[in-house]
Amino acid sequence: MTGFWRWVAALASAAAVAMAGSAAQAAEAQPATDTAIAPGTFSRGDPIPEWVHPVAIPPTKRSNPVVTRLADTQFRAGKVNSFYSNRAIQVNASAALARIGQYQLYYVPQYQKLRLHRVHLLRGDAILDRTASSNVSFLQREMDLERGVYSGGVTVALLIDDVRVGDTLHITYSVEGSNPVFGNTYSENASWDQEDPIELRSVTLSHPIERDIRWQMQGDFRSGRQNPELTLSKTHRQLRWQEAGIDGIDSEPGTPDNYFAARAAVQ
Repeated sequence: MTGFWRWVAALASAAAVAMAGSAAQAAEAQPATDTAIAPGTFSRGDPIPEWVHPVAIPPTKRSNPVVTRLADTQFRAGKVNSFYSNRAIQVNASAALARIGQYQLYYVPQYQKLRLHRVHLLRGDAILDRTASSNVSFLQREMDLERGVYSGGVTVALLIDDVRVGDTLHITYSVEGSNPVFGNTYSENASWDQEDPIELRSVTLSHPIERDIRWQMQGDFRSGRQNPELTLSKTHRQLRWQEAGIDGIDSEPGTPDNYFAARAAVQ
């Protein structure tokens, strides 16, 4: 079971969680289909936003089939809410090559814009740029149509050719915009623990000083709690959580919905 970080502003209400069986049935009833997106909502090769703080990719000596060398997520709350994702995933087994040969992103074109900044393969000392050459498809599958819920979400499916054992996929992208239904309430989520080991997990939240942000870390299996490093500027407060050398968590069938094997922060 993977964990999640949830940042919730004051007065935010908890989101309802659909039953897994209902979601699976809806997925079977509504297969993913190609869809058109509005012009300007997706682009690739754009420069990384100026507010992003660089985080270096650490080396790894692990021999697991898949190792996440870097999982860096940066959130910025403001007039336009944004987040930036920086991932470096190494594959050490041929059976797992699809993990980096087929990569998926998600956004809602009605109110978000997705900027794909970089798709690189790190092979030894070489950096192979696949940003422009990767095949991109836009897929849509509504999971909850049977319940009358339409999300408008689109999966961006990347097909990256010539991936090899030992390669590291380094992919960075950002998403601008948030659901207008929530108004000034800020809510986001990001995983912490996961099934694959992580060499460095970093989560950053930057928000205006006048905005009150509260958080709490939870988890039923691992007791370790990460306290953020606080940085202040004239206009913004930045909280950064980091942890190195995180072992993967095994999924166990039949785990109760109210048991969180992985750690989570709730705000």
